Amino acid sequence: MPEINKVYHANVYVDGTTSLLGQLSEVKLPDIALATSEHKGLGMFGTVELPSGIGALVMAMKWSGFYAHAKKFGANPFKSRRIQIRANCETYDEGGRTAEVPLIITVAGSWKKAGGDTFKGQETSDTDDEVTCTYLKCALDGVELYEIDVVNNIYKVDGEDLLENMRKNLGES
Repeated sequence: MPEINKVYHANVYVDGTTSLLGQLSEVKLPDIALATSEHKGLGMFGTVELPSGIGALVMAMKWSGFYAHAKKFGANPFKSRRIQIRANCETYDEGGRTAEVPLIITVAGSWKKAGGDTFKGQETSDTDDEVTCTYLKCALDGVELYEIDVVNNIYKVDGEDLLENMRKNLGES
């Protein structure tokens, strides 16, 4: 039977304690974009792009108002912050909702852009910030889907460490 998964509610925490409940109107998780290098050789009719790493991991956050602690986060580009997004993932089938499980995304990074506020008459102010991430992990119902630790050369998908041999070859583990 096909299932449908939906996420309608989430909360964001900074440094493990500061709840941003209702303070963010939107969070855009980092894209995992491959960096590639092109290879062509004698006898090859075409070229192939081979993975050589990943691009920068950048998360976007939109604040739903003016918050002093958000300004402090963004003002110090040399301090990394741990951000956790906790969501409720609901599963549906032809009989209705069948499950609700936690979806937890953890990132670590520092502010790349602390956006300037936008003020409009009779409307709430909003601010767009960007965080450049060195760490990204996604787990659904306690099962790790992926984990990327750029600084420590860790890239895991479904529990498989894709860079283990590379670290060994480089003398890192």
